[in-house]
Amino acid sequence: MRNIFFLILISNFFSCSTAKTSKEVEISTAKLSETEKTIVNDFLISELKKDNYKRYADFQINVIAESIKQSKPISDYAFNYQHKKSWGVAVNEWVIDSVSLNKLKLQKQFDSVYLWKSTDFYCVDVKILKTEAFNQIIKKGAFGLNETKYLIVALSRPVIIDSSHALLSFDIGNGQLGNAAITHFTVLMKKVNEQWMTEHYFEDGIYY
Repeated sequence: MRNIFFLILISNFFSCSTAKTSKEVEISTAKLSETEKTIVNDFLISELKKDNYKRYADFQINVIAESIKQSKPISDYAFNYQHKKSWGVAVNEWVIDSVSLNKLKLQKQFDSVYLWKSTDFYCVDVKILKTEAFNQIIKKGAFGLNETKYLIVALSRPVIIDSSHALLSFDIGNGQLGNAAITHFTVLMKKVNEQWMTEHYFEDGIYY
């Protein structure tokens, strides 16, 4: 069953982000709010400190310019909410109920893609890479042949639930190995004492 969930996730990810070119999606002209920027940077600060990234300490971080659509973190959360009885006490708080989920799905059904800028990231030095350019590099195997070490990051624009909760989807891969996946998940962020902290993780349709 986990393999089925994995295939669903992969299909959803590419339909919402890298599979489409910039000509096929609507690009958002709205600026990133200070709250959204804080959520993204607080998340990256805590995530990249984890032990499983120590081997990549000298890797350059490239962020895919086109954001993952906001419909993805909503879809991931909805899947887990649908099967919330399976999690028991593992998730002690479901901050979005079915009514709110349906509203969010309608709001983000035709959501546009945000273009990340290097100035959106103050916690880490990043380079911005357009999806089309990245796909061409992967096809040519340029990352694998290049001596420069790369991490490839894809992010959704945060979905603000309320003043203290937000959803965010994250994908990171090793560019030297053709963007071999390191991890990918959706995270529920919670604001605690003016800092946004990780509350719950959702990966492959399965909470862990």
